[in-house]
Amino acid sequence: MRALIAVVVIDMVGSGLYLPVSLLYFTKVAGISLATTGLCLSAAQLLTLPLPLLVGRLVDRFGSRAVVLCGLLLQASGFAGFLLVSEAVALFVAAGLAAVGQRTYWSSIFTLIADLASSADRDHAYAKSSAAQNAGVGVGALLAAALLAVGDESVFRLVIVLDAATFALSALVLWLRIPRRTHDSGPSSSAGRASVGGPLRDRPFLVLVAANTVFALCSGLLGLSLPVYVDHLLGKASWAVGVLLALNTAALALCQTVVVKRLAGRRRTRVMFVAGLGWAGWGVLMATMFAIPVEWVVVALFPVTILYTVAELLHAPASNALASELGPERERGRYMSTFQFSFALSGVVAPAFFTQLFSWQPVALWLIVCVAALAAGLAVVALESRLPAEAVGARSAESTPVG
Repeated sequence: MRALIAVVVIDMVGSGLYLPVSLLYFTKVAGISLATTGLCLSAAQLLTLPLPLLVGRLVDRFGSRAVVLCGLLLQASGFAGFLLVSEAVALFVAAGLAAVGQRTYWSSIFTLIADLASSADRDHAYAKSSAAQNAGVGVGALLAAALLAVGDESVFRLVIVLDAATFALSALVLWLRIPRRTHDSGPSSSAGRASVGGPLRDRPFLVLVAANTVFALCSGLLGLSLPVYVDHLLGKASWAVGVLLALNTAALALCQTVVVKRLAGRRRTRVMFVAGLGWAGWGVLMATMFAIPVEWVVVALFPVTILYTVAELLHAPASNALASELGPERERGRYMSTFQFSFALSGVVAPAFFTQLFSWQPVALWLIVCVAALAAGLAVVALESRLPAEAVGARSAESTPVG
């Protein structure tokens, strides 16, 4: 498991490096306009949206290790291609290659985690993975900030080279340190239910995916909305955005495994419901900010962001562990990639959802978030009787389930 955590950390360092410099690199170094850059990057991401459904079949056919490895190599190739970009078509091709790699990686890595961890330890394994992701992003972002302080054009190229190198190094660690396993395509020995027609005909599972799409939308709103929200309310207090996002990232990296350990044995559906309550409360509090004195907004945003972070800490491991227990083992790749489709879909919907509603009526946006999160949480709880008891109630070696 340590080797897999190393793979995740190295991969996410690359992602953390890339995010702060992506638009600057293509506009300042490649000489492509901002509007064209945004269009090419969005189009590349949009075209990969159906990919998780194919990746799931590849995982079930060839094994999760091989597919994760391909995803990392595709990302390394795409980022290396950015060094050759000087016009829109080349940008679209390189961005498309990187996007395919990224979607392949995220649609298979959670299956690999499930394959390497026992059923009783999956919540903790996903918690470690989540903490590693946030730690890697934080390190990459700090490294990018240090390099960007130089302000030289060569630094942008260096960042892209480092990006490609991190993905290649992550693939090398995976190849050398995680052994190939014989992929089981025979009758399932898993505790999951028998599947008739795969995940797309499994109605309870599809309800879970729909509910998780709402949760995934909530989990992506902080970074998307906070800069605009703070600028709208406070104008010049942009320093608060960086501090709040750093607080969120640090808490996710440092507290994830502790929270999961404290929740060992709790019903995963109930943990997800509490996460929904947290996001619902966050939506209400964000809406009320418009009614309090401006001088108190920054102070109030800190406990409000902590509430949001607690919801994230609860949701990620419980939701992935629950999804990994559904369906037969021979179809785990399809189930997990379909579940990850909820994150892909929310990533496409979130920018339009936020910008349109915030432009129309900011308070209404947060109240809609509240209602949607609460409804998603109730839907997950309502599924309990339709899901296997061993999937719903996480059972660890150190604790017994709490009723």
